[in-house]
Parts: sequence; structure tokens; C-alpha cells
Amino acid sequence: MTITHTISEIAKNKLCHSCGTCAGVCPRNAIEMQLDECGIFIPIVKTELCNNCGICNKVCPSKEFDYSKFQKKIHGRLPEHTLIGNFISCFDGAINDDLIHRRVQSGGFVSAILCYMLEKRIIDGAIVTAWDYHSPLKPKTYIARDKNEILHAAGSKYLPVPTNVILKEILKTKAKYAFVGTSCQIHGLRKFEDINPCLSNTVILYIGLHCHCVYSFHFIDHILAKYQLKREDITCFDFRSKNWRGWPCDMRLLLKSGKIINIPSNISRSLARGFFSTWRCHLCYDKANEFSDISCGDCRVPSAYGKPTLAEINHNTLGRSDIIVRTKRAKIIFDRFLIETEYKVQPANHKSIAQSLKISEKKIGSSVAYHLTKFICPGLPKNSVHFSFCNMMNQWDFFALILSMMNTFWLYISRLMLKYPFYRKLLVIMPTSWLIKFYRITSKFLLERLHGNETEMNYQIKKSELDNKEQLSRGEFF
Repeated sequence: MTITHTISEIAKNKLCHSCGTCAGVCPRNAIEMQLDECGIFIPIVKTELCNNCGICNKVCPSKEFDYSKFQKKIHGRLPEHTLIGNFISCFDGAINDDLIHRRVQSGGFVSAILCYMLEKRIIDGAIVTAWDYHSPLKPKTYIARDKNEILHAAGSKYLPVPTNVILKEILKTKAKYAFVGTSCQIHGLRKFEDINPCLSNTVILYIGLHCHCVYSFHFIDHILAKYQLKREDITCFDFRSKNWRGWPCDMRLLLKSGKIINIPSNISRSLARGFFSTWRCHLCYDKANEFSDISCGDCRVPSAYGKPTLAEINHNTLGRSDIIVRTKRAKIIFDRFLIETEYKVQPANHKSIAQSLKISEKKIGSSVAYHLTKFICPGLPKNSVHFSFCNMMNQWDFFALILSMMNTFWLYISRLMLKYPFYRKLLVIMPTSWLIKFYRITSKFLLERLHGNETEMNYQIKKSELDNKEQLSRGEFF
């Protein structure tokens, strides 16, 4: 049989999100997620099992995701606030338990609300991702059914995880679940929900993580090579840990010998974004997880900590969570959660959260990346929405535009080069400070243009997605 309607082309063109939705919904179990040479999970179609039904194509978030359709379906309207999307209310908060607070990434909101929902039997389980007990460098998605299993999953993994493969398991039951995931994972579930509405009765709450990008698995090997370690030496690999200096966290390696290696974030995650982040992430605009029921992430609003600037915090805190309540069902659960627990929140201004998230960098960057990718990557799906600043030509000069294109082109080439061992060895040999400076030279001018401009933005939606009405261009003015 000639296979024509599968997601094989998405994987071939390096456009896969690694979300695993296709593998999770395939009725014949004909798709398996495997690590490729670039260090990300891609779908492998077993042609002998595939019947060419095309379901994998329909649910793939790397295919065109209809921005207008899903905003209207989930929220009933297009967003008035272009930067963070539709929402009901915004907060920042922190868990009132120092031991748990030190263990979680920021304010512990996800862990706290999941524990509450399990305790009150609102859900039967929570779909979360943690490091595998038996393989400390391998993330694993599972259904957490008690507090200990929830806390085991606390903290960021920053790796491409095919979380949505779990659909195979949850669709066999009549239980109710909360799902914790990145934007692309939730996009895939929303697309599947569109063709299988029963999923909305199974997953009753989507908790979206604010996400800029994830990193190739080669990044782990890069860190180990830098410190002359082997995989078998590692007991625990924390991308972000508060054990050394508190929030905003540093990388922490715990060795079997008992030795602890703390690596400052400015030479770990900063390096990863420039050289190891997956290419498809740079085409995604949804850093704030707009299609979730409730989204959250690190709070980087200085006033929330009683300081005029973030620099003055200087690791003297355990962090807080930004919380964006987006849907009515999330609001009902969230309101009960605040009344019945000791989780401490304070109202937050959506303008401050936009600044905290630096969303303009992501939304403008994704549009630049998309237009450039059209010329260098075959098979790129059509994008349903593009973002730009109001009066963009007055705010951007030609030099900034050229630098942004150079930066995007470099990111694309670097991801392709990761499949070559000599390139990965070169990154190990070169001083980390050189690599970080190289990346910042190409991105600094662009970011200076973007940061501080979180108040005005346009989006343009394809005419076909507006019921054949005129193309919409909406400006954002706070």
C-alpha cells in the first residue's frame, strides 16, 4: 500500500514537535516515537500496519493549527489581549510549604492544584512527566494518583517528550484526568478533541506550562562531556534546582559518588537555547499556552517580590508562579482551590505578566522564523496567524530585521548540524563563554527592540479562517 496521509513528511522535514499525539491516537498502533539523529523524538510509521486512515495528520499540531477556530471554540471569541490571549483573571502566587517550595520550580502552583484535585476527587489521576526511576536521564510520562507521584514530577525537564502517547491508556478508561503539558502537546489534544469530543469528558482540565522551547537530548551529553562525566555516573539531573542559590534556579548534577555539581544558569540554559533548542519550537508563537484552561510559569515581575528590578532579587527567594485563568471550568476549580487550601496568591496585572513572559520575543520571532523557513524548508505547513508590532516599521530599523533573520538562519543551521558528531564535539571543545557570546551577538539587537515593547501588537489571520470575511488586523493597546 502507498502511504500518503501520514505524518512521515513532517518528521522528514524536521518539523515535528515530538508531542506524540499521532502515536497516541493511531487506531492500529502503527506509529512509534523514536529518537532521531538530532536528538528529538519523531514518529516512525510502520507501513505494514498503517491503513492510511489519516488520523495522525488531522491531529498533528505541526500541521496547520487553526488559531481563530480554537480561540472561538475554547473561549468564544478572538483574544482582545493579543500578547497573552484570552483570560478571565491573572495572579501570582507561591505554595505555603517551604519544603515543597524548595523542591518545585517556581511557586509550586501545578503541584499544589493537582494534589488538591486528587484529594477532593475532582480527578482520578494527573498526567505528568518526571524522570524515570530506573533511568535518571530519561523523562517518562505517567498518570500520578497520589501526592508523592505528583511531587516526583515537579520541576522542568526541557526535553522533547512524546507525552500524548498516554492517550492510548486514558482513552480505555472512564476516569477523569488533569493534563499538564506544553503548548504543542495541548494543541495536539485540542485537535484530537475536535474529532473526538469524548476527550473533553476525560481530560477535564488542561494545565498549560509557559514554554519558550525544549532542548535536544544531545544537550545532556554536551553537559556531561564538558564535566568529563558518563551517563552511568548520574543519579539525578536537574535542569533547574533551588538547592544551591534558590530561584531562578541553577542546573544541578548529583553523582552516584555523592558529589554535587552546580552549574549557573547563565552558562547552562543560556547555552542550550542558542545551540540545542529544537527548530520547530522557534516556529511556535504560543509561549503563554493560550489554548489551555489555566496556564502558569515563572513569575518575573519584580514588584511581586517587593523589588524594583529582578537583579535586586539576586537569588534571595524561592520564586513565585504566574497564573492565568482562561476558561470558566478552570475558574470554578481555581476558586475552590483558593478557598480550601493555604496557597497564597495576589492579583496580577496582565501587562506585567506579558512583561514577565517576554511574549513579544516569541511571537515576533516565530513570524520571522516562519517567513524565512518558507525559503529553506520544503513542506512547511501554512501558518494560520502572524504577529507584528503596531507601527512596526517605526520601531524596527533595517539593521534589526537583518540581524533577526541572521539569528533565525543560524538557529536553523545549528539544529541540522546536531546530527553530526564532529559538530557536537566542536561545541564541547569551544569555551562555553565563546558560544554564549556568539549567540548573544546575533540576538541582542533583536531582543533590545522587542523587550519593553510588550504593549502593542497586531495579529493577522488568514481570510479563510474568518468565515470569508475581510482579513482581520487587531491592535493591542493596554
